[in-house]
Amino acid sequence: MRQTEKLDIAFRELIEQCVAEKLQIEFSPPLEDPQSVYGQFCAANRKIELFKERTDALNIFHVYSFAHEWAHYLQYKRLDGYDTWLYSIGYTNKDNQSDAKRLEIEADEYAMRFLRQHKVRMTKKLKLFIDERKEYFEEV
Repeated sequence: MRQTEKLDIAFRELIEQCVAEKLQIEFSPPLEDPQSVYGQFCAANRKIELFKERTDALNIFHVYSFAHEWAHYLQYKRLDGYDTWLYSIGYTNKDNQSDAKRLEIEADEYAMRFLRQHKVRMTKKLKLFIDERKEYFEEV
C-alpha cells in the first residue's frame, strides 16, 4: 500500500472518531508563513481546526496534526491536565505551564504512535519538527 493510501485511511479514521464524538472539524488556511502550527483543539467549542490550503494535497503533517489535536480532545475528555483545560475555556487566569508542556509532549507521542499503527513512513522533516518541539517544551 502506498503512503498516500495509508494517510487517507488514517485521516478517515480520525474523521470517523470525531463524528462519533460529535466533535467539530474545520479546515482553515494556514495562520503563518512558514507554517509552524498545523492545527488546534478548542475546548470551549469542542472543535479541531486544521490549517491546510484547500488546494494542498493531504500530507503527513496534516494527519500528524489531526492525531495530535485528537489526543488533546481525549485529554480534555478525561480532564487530564485539569488546570490547563480550565484555563483554555477561560475559567482560571493562570495556566499550569508544566502540565501544559506534558500535555503537548504526550499529544506528540500519541500522534507518532497513531502514524506507526497505520504503518505510515515517518519523514525526516516530521521527525525533525517533533524533535524540535520536544526540545522547546523541555526547555520551557
